[in-house]
Amino acid sequence: MVEVEVKDCKGHYALVIKSKVKVEDLPMKLGELYGELFGYVGAKGIAPLGAPFVDYNSMDPAGWDIEAGVYVPEGTMGQGRIETRKYPPQKCVHAWHIGAYDNLKQTYDGISEWVGKQGLEFAAGPRELYHSTPGTEPAKMRTEIVWPVRKKA
Repeated sequence: MVEVEVKDCKGHYALVIKSKVKVEDLPMKLGELYGELFGYVGAKGIAPLGAPFVDYNSMDPAGWDIEAGVYVPEGTMGQGRIETRKYPPQKCVHAWHIGAYDNLKQTYDGISEWVGKQGLEFAAGPRELYHSTPGTEPAKMRTEIVWPVRKKA
């Protein structure tokens, strides 16, 4: 059973890199994007303000539109394809997935069911924040799911 709650998500600043990727290439592509992103953050001496994340903006079978990112202090500037993003405060559902990524669908199904029962609807795509370091045993991996919502019209 998935534990879901509604939270007031505060506004955030982030550095992100946009990409279009096939689902089967997602792990490798995220590794590349985070390598580039954290290389920039390290070279500029920027202190990340949270776990790395990915926004799923669309999940078209031909290719998913994603943004790999990390929260940073207000005023931090990107460069080239590393863009600065400001996320506004908003209502979000929040849930934790503990375990391997191949079981994420069960967590997402639980979130979707819960949202429907609460008279809510999704206002944008989900964000996954990865709180486990590479090499963590799959059964112990911690993924935070944050998903903007609004009352159904």
